[in-house]
Amino acid sequence: MEKYNPLLLVKERNARFPLKISDEFMTTADIPSLVIGDLKTTINPYTGTTISSEPKKGVLRVYTAPGNQNRHGPIGFTLFNSRKLLNTNIYQASAWGAIEK
Repeated sequence: MEKYNPLLLVKERNARFPLKISDEFMTTADIPSLVIGDLKTTINPYTGTTISSEPKKGVLRVYTAPGNQNRHGPIGFTLFNSRKLLNTNIYQASAWGAIEK
């Protein structure tokens, strides 16, 4: 979305090469698969499921919420806007669409 573009930095163990830059779209859900790249066992100890880098299924939904934590309820979150990613180019405004209610 047009408000921000998060930055994720990853350094491979013992790496000694120039910085590589990628515009590949990622979410925080992709971080575990990056961290366990060299491990043989890839089982999530809390859920018992395998951690993989398989493509995520379904529609990516992005929600806007207030920055002040006091605006959320005791058992839920207050959400303002919601949008979904229609294609892989996150930099185009036309790639984002409204989520039908």
